[in-house]
Amino acid sequence: TLHPLSSSLLGSGKDDVKLSPEPNRVTERVLERLFRCVLFPDSLRKPTISLKPDSRVFVREERPEISCSGNYPGSEFSLYRDGEFIRSQTAPGNSNTTTFTPSEIGAGNYWCRYNITIEGRVFVSPESERVGVSVKDSLRKPTISLKPDSRVFVGEESPEISCSGNYPGSEFSLYRDGESIGSQTAPGNSNTTTFTLSEIGAGNYWCRYNITIEGRVFVSPESERVRVSVWGKSESLDSLTHTLTLTHLRTCTHILTHTDTH
Repeated sequence: TLHPLSSSLLGSGKDDVKLSPEPNRVTERVLERLFRCVLFPDSLRKPTISLKPDSRVFVREERPEISCSGNYPGSEFSLYRDGEFIRSQTAPGNSNTTTFTPSEIGAGNYWCRYNITIEGRVFVSPESERVGVSVKDSLRKPTISLKPDSRVFVGEESPEISCSGNYPGSEFSLYRDGESIGSQTAPGNSNTTTFTLSEIGAGNYWCRYNITIEGRVFVSPESERVRVSVWGKSESLDSLTHTLTLTHLRTCTHILTHTDTH
């Protein structure tokens, strides 16, 4: 009942407001407002909602942070997506903010609100603004291939090295032993680009790609490593051929000699 509160708030002097033994509804509303003013100097404001990273586009398996803030420390916050309740949690300590970390982000409109309990009464805030989130497929591990399909080349050869991903128009980067060789964009609606080196070098080759969606850059994993061996120039190749020929002749001579003795 509001009677004790009314007498303590309104006093007992000759200029005090006179109340009838049974306050009417208007008086009750006035007293309730006074009561709320004493305990709640500020009403529960509309909460703010934010995402980290600050984006509206994510890929599957990402776990962005969704933060909600109000104006009363220790409030209990509830998070919703497309009107469906996701979960609730209380702001820690004297903080008026809590952060939700979903196991996986889903597409939809996110919003939150909070409540605070004072002397058994629950006060609920308005709803926050809606934040629309879209979710794309993850960037898959690219594939790398060589043409001709070999792992051994001579120094003067210039094989083609192709890299493929799952997003058309991606920008691909090629590396050898961790150092960038070059970058180029897949043409048109293709998800493949081909690097043609002026001269092949020995080492481990790999590639990766990136795509920009609504201002945010997404980067793929690295492809498998392709180990390439390179023989020297033509002179070295001639020397190798000569050595192999001598070895072959020696082997044949050894076989013929043993055959004749028998």
